[in-house]
Amino acid sequence: MAFSKKTWLDRIAEYPTRRRLRKSDGSEELVTVAREEGTISQEGDAFSAANMNDLEERVSNEFDALNKKMELVRSHVGMIVQSTTLDTEAKVIAIYGGTSWSKVEGRFLLGTSSSYAVNSIGGEAAHTLTTAEMPSHTHGLNGHTHSIPELSGSTSVAGSHVHNSKDYYTFNSGNGTRGIISVSGGSAANLCLADIMDIMHITGNHNHNVVTNQSTTGGNSGSTSANGSGNAHNNMPPYKAVYIWERTT
Repeated sequence: MAFSKKTWLDRIAEYPTRRRLRKSDGSEELVTVAREEGTISQEGDAFSAANMNDLEERVSNEFDALNKKMELVRSHVGMIVQSTTLDTEAKVIAIYGGTSWSKVEGRFLLGTSSSYAVNSIGGEAAHTLTTAEMPSHTHGLNGHTHSIPELSGSTSVAGSHVHNSKDYYTFNSGNGTRGIISVSGGSAANLCLADIMDIMHITGNHNHNVVTNQSTTGGNSGSTSANGSGNAHNNMPPYKAVYIWERTT
């Protein structure tokens, strides 16, 4: 708020008390007049340049004082302003004064409390949940059983098989053939030996019976398959972006 002072000057005249009177018949006459005011009950202030200039000075001083107070009202160090049009520091200074303003970018404003000290900062635009931050929950499994019925059966009787033997010894080979083999002490004995090989090739048809008992197993053990990406999620409340400035000096 501005106030322009005016300098007042007293009027200086050659005949300050002379007056020209115009009569009713149109003629004129110069006369000298003097005050004849009777009793002065209060002298009062004379209308003079000195008095007017004094008034101008006092009004100007008051305007200066008011402007200083208005400057404090306009802004102070630490003050924060928000706007959708004040995109430069110069525009902020032109309206709110001061000499230096810092731009606050990418942050919301939060009222201080016992948990949040003034000028403290925190928070994040995106966040990945930790295990401790996940809600308590469970994954259920459906109960189930496995049943095995009673079974029985047998193998085919055509179960012929052989056993091969190596490193055997025969003498006078042939079924029912007598032969002489030496025995301990140098004596000999007549023995009727069946062919060992023929004995080992005798057919042995047989079968095997198998019987199983019915049984049932059950339980809920197991695990679920993994799901989810593990990516960070948006952590922003609804917002409108504006210019934010904080006065620093």
